[in-house]
Amino acid sequence: MILRIGDYVVGSDATIVYKGNRVFLGAAFSDYQHGEKVPLKLWRDGKEMDISLPIYTYTKDKAEGSQYDILPRYFVYGGLVFVPLNRDYLRTLGGGWSDPANAPLMYELFYRKHEKPETARTESIVLASVLSHSVNANIGVRARALVDKINGVKIDKLEDVVRAFEQPTDKEQHIIEFGPTESIEAIDKKAAAEAHADILKTYGVQKDRRL
Repeated sequence: MILRIGDYVVGSDATIVYKGNRVFLGAAFSDYQHGEKVPLKLWRDGKEMDISLPIYTYTKDKAEGSQYDILPRYFVYGGLVFVPLNRDYLRTLGGGWSDPANAPLMYELFYRKHEKPETARTESIVLASVLSHSVNANIGVRARALVDKINGVKIDKLEDVVRAFEQPTDKEQHIIEFGPTESIEAIDKKAAAEAHADILKTYGVQKDRRL
């Protein structure tokens, strides 16, 4: 049983008086920052005891929340723009980002790790958009598509995308597999390499990646 959190006495109903208001005891922890310790007084085994509880920032669900003061990560190849799937990306889709049309993305970000943790990725990657150019004119998938594999490499994070394009298995084509639709697209290896700098210049992209 928690008797006290820092300077706040905990009532029998699990509340404290916080800034003149009686609220749930969780409010007491907002006074502490990452790396600090919270002094607690407990009642355990028939006696009082004092402990220090370390406080740290939980980051494993970072992609599900809004991120601040962080530049978005991306990689551009042949005009194909790859980004990590997170809430900030979904919000770029507009006010209806949680509509059924985006159900595969919603499931991948919020539910897969709970329902099928064995299939969850460290960081799901999305083809966010295509910077139009003759080299990618035949790409049928244009946006909002989850990337499963590139050149046979399972994509578990953004760095895998870079690695997969740098190590193609086919001599002429880069093969991109999308899920859950299981559609497959290809882009000419030589043509993409030759058009790369021109595409970046045309669309004002200073660097092809921010990892």
